[in-house]
Formats: sequence, C-alpha cells, structure tokens
Amino acid sequence: MEINIINYILDKQKITQEKLAAMLKKDKDKSVNKSTISRWKNGSEKIPPHRLNELNKIARSGSFSDGHKKQWLEITGGSKKVADDWYFKFAEFINIDHTICSIWQDERYGKINYDSIWIEHIQRMLITLSDAGIPVKDLNFTFDPTRESIWADDAGDHDLPISEVHTPADELIIPYIEIYLNLRSWSAWHITNINNKNIAELQYELALKVNEIALYNIPLSKLKNVGADLKVFKSYIKSSKHKTLELISQFSNKLKYHTLSSEVDENFDYFRFVSNDNDSLRTDCFKHPAYIEKYGAQDSKKSNLDIFADEVQQKILDGIENNEKLLKGNEKLLKEILKKLNNPTNRGE
Repeated sequence: MEINIINYILDKQKITQEKLAAMLKKDKDKSVNKSTISRWKNGSEKIPPHRLNELNKIARSGSFSDGHKKQWLEITGGSKKVADDWYFKFAEFINIDHTICSIWQDERYGKINYDSIWIEHIQRMLITLSDAGIPVKDLNFTFDPTRESIWADDAGDHDLPISEVHTPADELIIPYIEIYLNLRSWSAWHITNINNKNIAELQYELALKVNEIALYNIPLSKLKNVGADLKVFKSYIKSSKHKTLELISQFSNKLKYHTLSSEVDENFDYFRFVSNDNDSLRTDCFKHPAYIEKYGAQDSKKSNLDIFADEVQQKILDGIENNEKLLKGNEKLLKEILKKLNNPTNRGE
C-alpha cells in the first residue's frame, strides 16, 4: 500500500503533488517536494516509515479520524496506561520487522514509538472488535511473561512449566492477530501491489477491510467465552461481507479495463480474499510472481518462516528441529543397546 496511498490521496482529495508535499511535515535537514512525491508515487523510492504514517493520517483525515479518536478514547477511558498496555501486548504477537514501521523507538524493546503506523493499526483492530459486539474493555488479554503457568507436582527449581493458562481473551485475540497479519500479507501481494491510479481508491478501501475480514472465520464459541453480543456480531459480519464483496467486485472489474495483462492475472479469483482459509491465502502469497521474483520459489513451510518469523523465532525453531534430530539419534542408539542387552549371547559379557 506504500505506493498506492499517494494515488489514493491525490484522487480522493483532488489535490496536486505540490499540495500534498506542503501538507507533510518538514524534516530538519530535508523537506519533501513534488519530486519526492513523484518518486514515492512511481515506486522508484521507498516511502520512509514516518512519512508513511503521516500519509495514512492525511488519507484518513476528516470525520473518520474524529470518530476513530472518539472510539479509542472510549475503549481506553482516556488512560495512557491502558492504551500502552494494549500496544505492548499486541506488539508481542505482531513481530514486526524492526526496519519497517516498528512500534518500538530506535529498535529499543519496550519504549513505544507513538508515531508508528502500527499504533493506528492496533487501535483499528480493537475498535473493530468493539464494533462487532465484543466487550474489549473487559478482556483479560495476556502474553508470555504475564501468563499463568501450570507446573508438574514434582517440578524442581530448574524444570519448565508443562503448559500455560490461556484466557478466553487470548484464545480469541491471538488467532485474530494471526489471521489479520496473513490477510495484510495477501492484500500487499495481490491488491495493493498494483501501481495504477485508476484502482487506487478501491485498493485502499479493500486494505482497510482487513480488520473486519479477519473476524469472518472466528468460531462463535470463542466469542461466547468472552461475553460478546452475538446478535450484534452476526449483524456486523453480514453488513461487512456485503460491503467487502461489493468492493472486490468493483476492483476485479476495474482491473480488466485499467491494467495491462502483464501486470495482473485476469483469471485470478479476488474473492479468495474473503472466502479462503488462512493456509490457502498464505500459499497464494508464495505463488505470486512478484514474491517468487523477490524471494525465489520456496516450499510453503520455508516461505512461511521467511515472512512471519523474526530472527529469534527462527533460532528457536532451528533449536527445536536440532533437538528432535538429537532425540531421534539417541532413541536409535538406545534401541541398539537394549537389543544387545536382551540378546542371550551377550548376557555374560
């Protein structure tokens, strides 16, 4: 969405590149001008994270911005402490690349960067949950350091817990975040990756639907467990699906008339954005020509790690894999020893 947000703003607000440059804040050493906007627009220069945040604010200025602020204040009760708690907890599961719109200041874990675009993303996810009839203010959402652990009766000082206690809120929000991230990735490769001003508005509107689409396949049992109003939820999903399908239909039709066949696959089913499961959408990303060009053709397991796991997670996974190989090796050795011990000809040795 980095390229097409420029097209969206220029078209939606009917302004020139000069005007947009003037609306952006100025750096101490370098100001944004028409040439800068042009380079961002055509994709020849990557939009800096702090500029992307400003552009998003411009794109969402007006009545939406006012309503967004009001809803966020209602959820947090105007408390900075409550807001920070939500940011911190969500960041634990988002695992954002620290070079791209990190939620932490200067990559320092624990110090929140309030200018990060992910601050608004987290707010929007929680506002969406609230709009869908989920009592966000009452949710006991936890993450590893704060989660209650279950220990074996004979556990020693150096033993690890046998499991953790996930709250009903955990069992709802963690899958919601995972689906949301997957949908953002799918949207980036299949919708917002196309640089064409004729579809910019639809691209942006569809990208904003990710918060809602992520709720479509959440089991009702998880909602019941957190005290959600199921009548409100079902009505919200029905309305959201109707609008989202309408946007996808418009988007698909415009693609046929305003893009070159070399830019997109005319036979691709964009309704997969709503109808397919998480694994299928993830596979779509791995098969996208632009993804293959950037990362190479990879099996889904390895690609999944490339996209969603940070370096720490990768090391953990590698460690688990190595431990499994070691255990298998030890198991084989143990079987051979037992075989020799059980062999009558060896018992006198």
